[in-house]
Amino acid sequence: MPKVSYGELWQTLNEANRIGMRRVIAKALERAKTPAQRKRILESQKYFESQWAEIEAWKRFEGIYPGCSAESNVSHVYAARKSSPPMAWDSN
Repeated sequence: MPKVSYGELWQTLNEANRIGMRRVIAKALERAKTPAQRKRILESQKYFESQWAEIEAWKRFEGIYPGCSAESNVSHVYAARKSSPPMAWDSN
């Protein structure tokens, strides 16, 4: 995708603005100079369209779920195994 579109594209995704995303993609397609560039742009659009529900959820719940829970889950499991009486690690 032509570099000039990245910022615009990110803004539309950050705002969960589907119409805006499609406009940016259309502009990028107009600027594409090779069939390979057009193919990558269309693949990107297909990906964004297939992930749109997740993009909207990310925007809708912004600030509520700031990241993943991996660190807290690891800490919880580690603490449980080190508690008294300690649990064994399964080696299977």
